[in-house]
Amino acid sequence: MKAAESRMMMVHPVINPGLAASRSLRLAQPARYRIKVQGWLEPDWSDWLEGLEITTVREAEAPPVTVLTGNLADQAALHGVLFRLYNMGLPLLSVELLPPPEPAPTESGHCMARREL
Repeated sequence: MKAAESRMMMVHPVINPGLAASRSLRLAQPARYRIKVQGWLEPDWSDWLEGLEITTVREAEAPPVTVLTGNLADQAALHGVLFRLYNMGLPLLSVELLPPPEPAPTESGHCMARREL
């Protein structure tokens, strides 16, 4: 494989600079991710992939891209999903740490903060 080809195939994590600066992530902490792989993956695989939402898009002549989005319990769960995708032969395109979802507003229009017991 030529050096130029190997550089094109390297996968780099997508880091949202604003998110990274505002939040410290620990190994045993739940987080929300967006994972993109090349290839077609049916939504039926969601349960086997930690309940992530699966959508596949295809543009013109390009190969299909499957996007998996959702919450994972910790970094071990993330590695488990990545390992399963690898074993399925789906090339990894990107892994993105997403901000947590916004709290849903109540009927009065105010957001309810979750309280830990």
